[in-house]
Amino acid sequence: MKTSILTFLLLFSCCLLRAQCPVGNVFLTSQNEVNAFHANWPQCDTIHGDLFIGKANENSNIASVVALSRIKHIDGSLYIWNNTNLIRLSGLHNLQQTGKH
Repeated sequence: MKTSILTFLLLFSCCLLRAQCPVGNVFLTSQNEVNAFHANWPQCDTIHGDLFIGKANENSNIASVVALSRIKHIDGSLYIWNNTNLIRLSGLHNLQQTGKH
């Protein structure tokens, strides 16, 4: 009985840790979405897919990525598109690795 309870707790804690970040690709196309990322995923340090900042076909209003400062790993690629207001990438200063780690 103790073994099955321990197994359940280990599996549950694994799922909770993974749930701290969105699964799959993350698309942030506006400043509001960048700011909301931190509010929605305050403990997230890994993107489990690609991270897209901006819009592929038009300019976005993203001027700051400071709200992404907890991100350390991106399992996929980082794409930054059409952000004429984005001057510094200071919110990505903790990024250590892109690609599967």
